[in-house]
Amino acid sequence: MFRLLRFVTLFVAILSAVSATAQDSDAEAEALANANNPLADMVAFNIQNYYYSALYGTDETANTAWLRYVQPFGKWLMRASLPIKTVPVGAGQDSVSGIGDFNVFLAYLLHRNNSASAR
Repeated sequence: MFRLLRFVTLFVAILSAVSATAQDSDAEAEALANANNPLADMVAFNIQNYYYSALYGTDETANTAWLRYVQPFGKWLMRASLPIKTVPVGAGQDSVSGIGDFNVFLAYLLHRNNSASAR
């Protein structure tokens, strides 16, 4: 009897997890599509890191981390980016870190294709 009760409990738990996963997969797919769309109507803060394991002609490495913020304002979309770099100064010397140029990009959306209205 105890084994049957454990089996039924496990079976119900698995069915619940599969059902929740199926329902969440559509929302996750839409969120992933919006995250990869630079013109998506969403507020986002991203951190991207680029590591350069070998620079041409040297044994030195470099690194660039980008801080990016995106926010829509009606039909305007603003994206702000700030790089933080670590680069070698010369052969055998220490690396130097610093902040790069702050960049703000504004785009006017002439037409927005809403995925919810396309269904």
